Amino acid sequence: KFLTDQGLDETNTLFVICGDWDLKVMLPKQHAVSSLGAPPAVMQTWCNIKNAFQAFYNRPHMLGMAGMLKASDMPLVGRHHSGIDDARNIAAIARRMINDGYVFRPTFPALPGAAVVASQPRRQKGRQPNGPLLLAAEVAADAAAASSSAASSSAASTAPQATVAGAGAGSTAKVNGKGSTTAGPRLPAVPRLGALVDIGANMAHKSFSRGEADAMGVLAVLARARAAGVEHVVVTGTSIKSSWHAVRLCRHVNGRPGAKEKYPSLTCTAGVHPHDAQEAMRDEEHFEQELARLLAPENRDVVVAVGECGLDYDRNFSPAEDQLSAFALQCRAARRAGLPLFLHERAAHEDFCRIFEVEFLGGGGAATGGEGGGDAGRGHHGVLHCYTGEDEAHLSRVLGLGLSVGVTGWVTDERPGRGSGLARVVPRIPSDRLMVETDAPFLAPRSVRPLPRINEPSLLGLVAEAVARLRGTEPAALAAETTANAVAMFRLTEHGRFFPGSAVGTQ
Repeated sequence: KFLTDQGLDETNTLFVICGDWDLKVMLPKQHAVSSLGAPPAVMQTWCNIKNAFQAFYNRPHMLGMAGMLKASDMPLVGRHHSGIDDARNIAAIARRMINDGYVFRPTFPALPGAAVVASQPRRQKGRQPNGPLLLAAEVAADAAAASSSAASSSAASTAPQATVAGAGAGSTAKVNGKGSTTAGPRLPAVPRLGALVDIGANMAHKSFSRGEADAMGVLAVLARARAAGVEHVVVTGTSIKSSWHAVRLCRHVNGRPGAKEKYPSLTCTAGVHPHDAQEAMRDEEHFEQELARLLAPENRDVVVAVGECGLDYDRNFSPAEDQLSAFALQCRAARRAGLPLFLHERAAHEDFCRIFEVEFLGGGGAATGGEGGGDAGRGHHGVLHCYTGEDEAHLSRVLGLGLSVGVTGWVTDERPGRGSGLARVVPRIPSDRLMVETDAPFLAPRSVRPLPRINEPSLLGLVAEAVARLRGTEPAALAAETTANAVAMFRLTEHGRFFPGSAVGTQ
């Protein structure tokens, strides 16, 4: 009925799935015992996105949805194997591939192939296969798609293409043969609210690593941010490698001629995300030494916090024991250095609070000033970035630890199970503990149309506007409050790190 109502059939629609088992085996079995008759023709041709991803990005041993998301530096939406969340994740990966120039084609031609696959044993959960299970027809189709994608990508934006089921109609920039955008992104109008500080943007992410003349290059993105009233961006470090990248990026941008007029000033965090904890803990001594180097006094011109660190039991890209060890190590490092923490927590509230209390607060007491002169007396222990809590008890405990709260575009996500719970809690956050962030390139605000294809700091005003609406306050007043909080938390007036140009910046 949905397909019929939308005018979708085998002539204009291609189903994109993650794994062939459901459509090759389960769908025929379901139809055999139902009164629906044979599967419609539109469901007899589809693309297995795992196979397409493996061929297009030359990753023959890529495993599953989690692997594709991690390789793309994209977050997992909701829970894996939860049905509708899986569909959303498939759509996100498909959008990324389209934006990189991939033209989707079928990787399996018809349902009769089910008999071939059904005779093969399914992989047990957690086992590492020797290689991808691909049928000859799928290998040939993917190889043809990969070899022709570069030549066809520039025409892809004008040629008729199959609809990606569930992907929506995001804006897609034209792509040249090298994968660089040739036109700027289509962005919504953003309100000017006064000076804003984006406390968390992944500017070291590969989404912003294109050439300086490119519309999605980091300088172009930052110039748009400054034009939108963003005076300062804290660049997020998520691994030792990306933290060093962030340090270099901050100095490069801040030191460019005319930077104070063209770009927001930049500082950064330095640390290891729970997703990368396993890799870091393979050599704990090296991890600790490199983190100490990042936090050394000679880097304090740009490094203003330790992180992004914490715990993530929702995605579990790293084993829990590695996450716990890496988080404890970074809490101790921040305590010694007298720096606030830039924190991440998903589905790990009790362990998160316990580690923070023991390793940073010293078993419940106030954090020491440390080598860098801490701000613990003013409650600036850190910020729980990209807060997604949905009840006041959770929020109360976070605040009780002396933490502030960062709110992203997640709060604008009206879809079931997404931002509505956070929207109810936002009015309860004390005004002196609230900050705003984009978490670019992720979590683009959904409060405007067209939906942005990729998030960037210039859209921070949309987050601030949404938060102000939920709190019943004027957007400009909220912008001033959150900026003042960020300046205090990260001590942005030191060393000229917050460029003049606003009332806050000139204090």
